[in-house]
Amino acid sequence: MENTNPLLRNRTFVLLLFAGFLTIASYSMFITTTTWYVVTDLGSVSQLGIILIAATVPRLIMMVFGGVLADTFKKTTIMFSANVAK
Repeated sequence: MENTNPLLRNRTFVLLLFAGFLTIASYSMFITTTTWYVVTDLGSVSQLGIILIAATVPRLIMMVFGGVLADTFKKTTIMFSANVAK
């Protein structure tokens, strides 16, 4: 029988898992605060769907293209290019 390390003792995996949880939490907070702002401050319940679509569709599109780029190029090249493009 092989001596394997438990997954939660792998530092890289734990950090990636933690980053994933933070990403999910932050995106949920963004959607919640955007909805709250549009409904309470702008008073535009009818425009809420359009605003949420405008906030979500670019994310979906960039996730698809980002996945293709990540499969095609080295990650360091993508990160360097993104920093240079700023």
